[in-house]
Amino acid sequence: MIREALPLELARQIAPRALRIYAESLGWEAVPNEKRSSVAIFHRPDSRLHQVLIPMDETLDDYGDMV
Repeated sequence: MIREALPLELARQIAPRALRIYAESLGWEAVPNEKRSSVAIFHRPDSRLHQVLIPMDETLDDYGDMV
C-alpha cells in the first residue's frame, strides 16, 4: 500500500493526545519516559527495537514535520 505524506498544514492540526490514542489503538505500548517530557515513546509489544516517538509539544517549530 502506498501512502501519501500528510500535508504539513494538516499535520500541525493533529493533537498529541490523538496521536497517542491512535498508536495505542494499533497495539503500540507506551514506554516509561521520565527524562524527556517533550516526546512520548511507544514500542511494539513483539519488538522493543521498533519504536515511535510522538511529539507532545505543539508549539515546537518542527511539530508538523515530526507528526
